[in-house]
Amino acid sequence: MLGRKTLEERVQVMMMCLEELVPKDHLVRKMDRLLVLGFVYEILEDTNCEDNGRPSIDHIVILKLALIKNMFGIRSVRRTLEEPM
Repeated sequence: MLGRKTLEERVQVMMMCLEELVPKDHLVRKMDRLLVLGFVYEILEDTNCEDNGRPSIDHIVILKLALIKNMFGIRSVRRTLEEPM
């Protein structure tokens, strides 16, 4: 039987702390502590346009996402984002 839910019944809010999502001893945390990627901003400085187009995703976020994807053998970025750590 198909039931109908009110708006109040459908809306669920889940509060999560990012620190709780990844265990303290996970490889991703160790990698994050060791990698110094500030130089990426200087290298890619000329590729950004200040007044044209939509805001970009942070270059370091994309680089870390690619590293995680390849390190764990995940085939797609979407699956990488869905993967529980």
